[in-house]
Amino acid sequence: MMANMSNPATQFLAVTPSDTSNLAFIPRAVYVGVSGDLVVYDSLGSGPIIFSNVPVGWMPIMPTKILSAGTTASGIVIVR
Repeated sequence: MMANMSNPATQFLAVTPSDTSNLAFIPRAVYVGVSGDLVVYDSLGSGPIIFSNVPVGWMPIMPTKILSAGTTASGIVIVR
């Protein structure tokens, strides 16, 4: 279930992409600080999904994992 994006986030976590570890929590959004590709698995286990040339800013996605292989975006922060 997607959290209401109009409410302030209550938890924030800088992410180091990993091919083996799931995120600490399923976020309600992902912030990208430096543009590039973002490779993720979704909450249903589908993936890898490649978002190409993601611009700096917020992505309203809820991944379970952000992979290091293929991810060139950086400054990644997840919120819930």
